[in-house]
Amino acid sequence: MLETLRRECRHYAGLREDLREPLAALEQLTALLVQLGVTAPMPQVVLSDEVPLPRRQPALLGFAPEAGSAYVACATAIVDDPCWQEVSPGAVDRDTLISAIKVLGPAFLNSPDATERRLCAVFGAEVAEAATTLLRLASVPLYLRAVEELGPMDLSHWNSGRCPRCGERTSYARLTSDPPRRFLFCSRCWGEWEYPRIGCVACGSQDPERLGYFYGEDDQAHRVYTCEQCHGYLKVTDERAEGRQVSPLVEDYVTSRLDEEAIQQGYANSSPSNRSPVSRENGAW
Repeated sequence: MLETLRRECRHYAGLREDLREPLAALEQLTALLVQLGVTAPMPQVVLSDEVPLPRRQPALLGFAPEAGSAYVACATAIVDDPCWQEVSPGAVDRDTLISAIKVLGPAFLNSPDATERRLCAVFGAEVAEAATTLLRLASVPLYLRAVEELGPMDLSHWNSGRCPRCGERTSYARLTSDPPRRFLFCSRCWGEWEYPRIGCVACGSQDPERLGYFYGEDDQAHRVYTCEQCHGYLKVTDERAEGRQVSPLVEDYVTSRLDEEAIQQGYANSSPSNRSPVSRENGAW
């Protein structure tokens, strides 16, 4: 994963000088999270029906209550790393941030949406935004370890736009060649899973009259697939047009303008993945 991401960062940095610094921060951050995925304490992982691991069928992963200490340790390691200054949305001081994640951080693992609302109510919008970014990043190492502990999963019958591991809704996919296949990407645990090429990932509609797509000017490799039934959208990179395997993390970042265009056209995506941890003020494709 890191090798592909580094190659893709160099590729886009060579095309766009204004992307060099944010992509360097993304690369540094990814390396840190992968390292924490190896070194962080491993909390007990449970499935949605509270059956301890391992099990070899798709089910949502959750974490036992005692996982909170490991989670706070990951968050603290991130906020103490120099790369946090590059990705932090705002200027919330460290002590306030650590206080917020110690109080409400453990609940974020299993109930992110409700915890984000609680963070905003207790600490205010600015602290909540920074804490939410930090907590989403801190969950990645735990999910990387959990997926490694779980081992291969039989996803042949998983036909959902939600991640089979952590339950997050997807907002990005890549199309492969030989043979053409569509793989959805999860920004929360960095997992991928295959999904039928035809169909809305949000509502499941396969009505060709309700499904469409658009792409950026002179760039047919990056597309937005839309659904008129649920007004959802999905960003897609066509690896056949690019001529190489891409990194979902990098692609989701550099296609941020497609998110803006889709929203302007009245489409929505409930996944939080387009809240990139790296500043997008420079824009992208």
